Amino acid sequence: MIDRNFYLENLTAFDELIGSDRTAAEKVIYKVYCILQRDKIWLYNVAAPEELTDEDEDLLIDVENELALLDQTYNFRFQEFHELVMENMANEQDSWTLDEEDEFGYDEWDLEDLDDEDDDDDDSEQKPYI
Repeated sequence: MIDRNFYLENLTAFDELIGSDRTAAEKVIYKVYCILQRDKIWLYNVAAPEELTDEDEDLLIDVENELALLDQTYNFRFQEFHELVMENMANEQDSWTLDEEDEFGYDEWDLEDLDDEDDDDDDSEQKPYI
């Protein structure tokens, strides 16, 4: 379920801050933007059918429309921010790839060595795990 209060509280805080402290207002609105992206992914890609409500979808659409209006008014450049985040995530993902090793960082020889060690144990005396 999507936290309606989060959006209401932070959009209200933004309205109060924008006239007096633009930097603080930007922090608030970018937090709202990021949580909106997360909630959209949850709503459209993760949530089970029984978790979906029209109210949640309507809320996200309303918040997205509000952010688009604020972006036009205050030039927050949300699209550029989104592209930068996606580019950084792609770079992070590229750095996680392992060369000729399995996902745990062991190559084939290391796994064979581990198998040999297991054969040395006497299975008749199993020690309880604590």
